[in-house]
Amino acid sequence: MFLVHTAYLPTAVMNIMGWSDKLPPLNMVLLIQIGLFLFLIRALANKDKLYIISNGFGFVLQTVLLTVIVFD
Repeated sequence: MFLVHTAYLPTAVMNIMGWSDKLPPLNMVLLIQIGLFLFLIRALANKDKLYIISNGFGFVLQTVLLTVIVFD
């Protein structure tokens, strides 16, 4: 789970801070976001608080990165 959440973090930070103009491929961002959303649904079904919090946090960060890519 940690690797999924941090896979996009260096790119997101570099783009937000203006250090780089390279963005990850849109399909990678969408696939990670879909995966996090499916894990979030599973966590909600199992009522697993740790996964709900971590996947919810990852989903929000991934949405921010997707917004940066689409509206940049």
